[in-house]
Amino acid sequence: MNSLTALRTAFVVSATTCLATAQNFNVDVGQPGSQPPASYAAAGIPGVWNSVLGTHTPPFTPGPTPSDIMLVDTHGNPTGVGFHQFGGMDYVTANDPSIGGNPAALLNDYLATHSTSLEDCMYLNGLENGTYEVITYSWMPNSPSTIQNVRFDFNPGIDPVGGAWPGSHAEGITYSRRIIEVTTGFIGWHVGIPGGGATHPGAALNGFQIRLLGTAAVPALPTYGMVGLTALLLLVGSRTLRRRQRQMAS
Repeated sequence: MNSLTALRTAFVVSATTCLATAQNFNVDVGQPGSQPPASYAAAGIPGVWNSVLGTHTPPFTPGPTPSDIMLVDTHGNPTGVGFHQFGGMDYVTANDPSIGGNPAALLNDYLATHSTSLEDCMYLNGLENGTYEVITYSWMPNSPSTIQNVRFDFNPGIDPVGGAWPGSHAEGITYSRRIIEVTTGFIGWHVGIPGGGATHPGAALNGFQIRLLGTAAVPALPTYGMVGLTALLLLVGSRTLRRRQRQMAS
């Protein structure tokens, strides 16, 4: 393998490694140990579930806080992605007879807001930039007719979620699904009571899943970086040419 090929191979390996370390997260709102097993995919992909209480974290900020919960990815690896919640203050456990097993582990505990003006507000910081699928579980146990509104910062539209358990997870009934472009390592989104909705039981947040669909484009090198890269390639090419000339002469 000549030097130029080795350089190309190193670049490909580096790019592949970046994709292999994609940030995917499963998060269940609940007491430690109450989360579903890693084999449970719900409406997303299987993997380790983080268990969080989603405690209200003042003062309000969408940015990182000292109280951020540092998440592990779906392989259980520690990451630099931190999560906190502002607004939802009522942690509830329930026993809805219409669900059981792993769906019950995910849906039967939740964080509730009982205010029409203050939502469950979730903030993630430290994400790799790219395109993400965000699945938000917002289903009210024992009151499936309750509708929750799910919305995202900097993304228009509201996704209403609610309805009787259909036997398995269904978009618009137990969860909402959005494709979000992350450009600053940040996702902020909210679960709230629709206009005219009841403050009791309020609106429920059961958990969420985040999956990286594609990494952001590699930014262009600055001028000095391009000059250095060009010089390196010329040097490698020059050495390769001289070596071939010596081989031919001998």
